[in-house]
Amino acid sequence: IPLAEGVPPGWVAVEHAYSQSSTSAGRTYIRYHSTDGKHKRLMSALAVVKCDAEANGYDVDAAVHEYKEVVRKRKEREADERAVERESAGILKGEQREKAVEVFRAAFGPLDGPLVHAIPGWKTRWTLMENCGQVHVAYIEPSGQEWKLLKDLEACMGMKMQNGEDISDLINAALVHRDKDAFAEGSQQARICGTYIHKAPERGEQIELTKDKVVERPSKKTRREQLIEGSYDDRVVKGSVVSLSDVKASHSAASISSILLKRSFRQQTELLILNFEPQSDSDSLGCLNGFYYQLDDDYNERP
Repeated sequence: IPLAEGVPPGWVAVEHAYSQSSTSAGRTYIRYHSTDGKHKRLMSALAVVKCDAEANGYDVDAAVHEYKEVVRKRKEREADERAVERESAGILKGEQREKAVEVFRAAFGPLDGPLVHAIPGWKTRWTLMENCGQVHVAYIEPSGQEWKLLKDLEACMGMKMQNGEDISDLINAALVHRDKDAFAEGSQQARICGTYIHKAPERGEQIELTKDKVVERPSKKTRREQLIEGSYDDRVVKGSVVSLSDVKASHSAASISSILLKRSFRQQTELLILNFEPQSDSDSLGCLNGFYYQLDDDYNERP
């Protein structure tokens, strides 16, 4: 596969698949080999940079610094590109978002679910989240753009107004068909079939709930939000993942976070808290209990 940006020439990156018997079956990993055959199976691009500098008599620290600068600039460039894409899609952040929301609300007031549900030509999807029993709602434009937060949608419409676009016909058409009972039925149907989708009528049509039902797997929580609970060798293991800036972390986790932050770890660094339930005094898995912190550098191109 192509070498990552910043990796010196004279190396190849090979993608391997985990075996079917592995717990990571279906996933892949990368190993680096030098073209002269002297160095094999290095596990990260950073390890390649260090090895290459040592083998060729370069300053290792300077080579590592240069590589990290390349990575930092690439991430900044990618972040800028994502920001442009978000803005072009009407997804705003920070002060720009708040100002756009103010513009929209000054003209139409705050949005609510039944109103967006009735926007002509839009779809509304209700999805039952089995792990918490809540129904999440997504509003889908004819273009396929999805909105899960009404405030984000207000910001998008506010930005259009700032750019001179008149959206009053769209909002007024939705007001005509706004129906709280129809919106509530979507949530009820989702609890029956997992996911329920309804498309609002085009202008001039009468609103009528359809039976367009699609069952899909509820979206997973992010790793940061996820409560870890599973089994290993018929043993129950529990734990959680928090960031170093998490003010709700336990006292012990907060103490470790404080130490890592003093060592210049990023606030976004994740801390894994692992706990195998005790079984006996000679329990070997108990030695794995404790706190594990995320390394500052990627390992095998992954956190």
